Amino acid sequence: MSFYFPLAFLLLLLLPVIYWKKKRKSPSLSFGNTSLLSNLKPTFKTRYYFICTTGIKIAAFIFLITALARPRTEKASVWHNTEGIDIMLTIDVSSSMKALDFMLRDKRYNRLEVVKNVVADFIEKRENDRLGIVIFAGETMMLCPLTTDYGVLSEFLERAQIGVLKDQTAIGDALAFSVNRLKKSKAKSKVIILLTDGANNAGKIKPAIGASLANTFGIKIYAIGAGKKGEVPYPMQTPFGTRYAYIETPIDEAVLKKIAKDTDGAFFRATNTDELREIYDEIDKMEKTKIETSRLVHYNEKFHLFLIPGLILLVLEIILANTFFLKVP
Repeated sequence: MSFYFPLAFLLLLLLPVIYWKKKRKSPSLSFGNTSLLSNLKPTFKTRYYFICTTGIKIAAFIFLITALARPRTEKASVWHNTEGIDIMLTIDVSSSMKALDFMLRDKRYNRLEVVKNVVADFIEKRENDRLGIVIFAGETMMLCPLTTDYGVLSEFLERAQIGVLKDQTAIGDALAFSVNRLKKSKAKSKVIILLTDGANNAGKIKPAIGASLANTFGIKIYAIGAGKKGEVPYPMQTPFGTRYAYIETPIDEAVLKKIAKDTDGAFFRATNTDELREIYDEIDKMEKTKIETSRLVHYNEKFHLFLIPGLILLVLEIILANTFFLKVP
């Protein structure tokens, strides 16, 4: 508890003066010979008059002075002023993402399933930022617009599937599409995290043009090439069921590096699940929201807890002084 006007307690110095003045006004009679009164016993009124009336009055003044000092308890409200980041997760869902060269929990999964698992962890770590998901193959589709509802975002991420879009890899179109969704953003920082396992072989827009558009609108691109080098196992559907062939899915690192460089971003290569997870962790650290903490203090006024008893005691003293302790000349 604190006091808004603690100097009010200086008034307590007046209480000895009140006590002294009250003592001086105590009724007394002068007798030439007091032997006649020596056998008289003091009544309750005469014995406790001064203690009761003065004590009550002093207690009342203590309560009232405390109320005047305005006691209060502090209740602080803390909030965060954030400079949010808008992040578009642009993910390749072309058929090459079926390659089974990544491991997850000691089991072999295709690239997309592992990417979805790692990206879900990335989403869970974000705070105060808006994220969206774009998927692409030979064409591009918005899977989830920018949102801070990470639960909904994770649900849409789980729906990302291979085969829902025309096959091939249109990296330039995917970048231009993502830029179009970010260009009107008022966020302090705008980022595209592009993940692909191939080279641009479709679409109307070249990757360099997509990167130029991103740079124009102040959008940074982190480009991730996912997949092992050389031949990797790939499921093939045959009349006899699923068979596995070994194919090579080359990644155009030169293009991805240029995309990242032209937008002040960075290029990463992930050849296994651990590397992919480390890349997203590194991006998470690089693109952290700036948070400024503000504090607003509210006070709960408590003066009434002292004012009311003080007034009650004051009224009680007046009543007693004019009834039970009434002095009759």
